[in-house]
Amino acid sequence: MKDIIKNTVEQLHAELENSENVDSDLEASLNQLSRDIERILDHSPDKESHSETLRERSEAVAARFTAAHPKLERILNELADALGKMGI
Repeated sequence: MKDIIKNTVEQLHAELENSENVDSDLEASLNQLSRDIERILDHSPDKESHSETLRERSEAVAARFTAAHPKLERILNELADALGKMGI
């Protein structure tokens, strides 16, 4: 499952690079979320304490992309689902 999440994050970044008119604040939120996911997948012994926050943040960022960037929203929703399946 870790590999699925990491691949989804990579796909998200690739789509972000190819997208036009991505607001810098939104891009910063996405980059921070990505770093936090990576840190938790690789280093955190207590994933449960971070699960609600990451899932909520992932869903919030996806909601902000809905109208302007439907491809990115789809990938973010896949990421939120994968995090949920992993208990993160």
